[in-house]
Amino acid sequence: MTHREIKRQARELVRWGYANLGHYGEETDDGERVESVLLGSVFSVMPSGKYYMPWANSNVDLCPRCKGAGCDYCGHLGSREAYEDELMGEALEEEADRLGCFTESGEGDPCDIFLKRVVEASNGEIEEDVDE
Repeated sequence: MTHREIKRQARELVRWGYANLGHYGEETDDGERVESVLLGSVFSVMPSGKYYMPWANSNVDLCPRCKGAGCDYCGHLGSREAYEDELMGEALEEEADRLGCFTESGEGDPCDIFLKRVVEASNGEIEEDVDE
């Protein structure tokens, strides 16, 4: 995938999530509301469809250009797919931040990726802290 394709997919996914945020949420102890929607799992969202563990690297394919040595094509990571996943994570967070939101892994399943927004309470009412 190209960087442009990754950014487009991230933008579409986050915008879909943003449109559905109001349907799901929970109140916090300090009166705020955290709205949340599941964007998907790393297996469906990330270009590689893989979940990386820090102690394991046998599931990572080496970069076809540098064979793991590191180059611009793989972001000097030695793996094009790991680089594409990194770009996707950054693009998701960038688009979420632009909308006043953030992304977060699931508490019960760290493979889940959620879009979340904190809405502050004011005068007993919930108001959005984001300009559309």
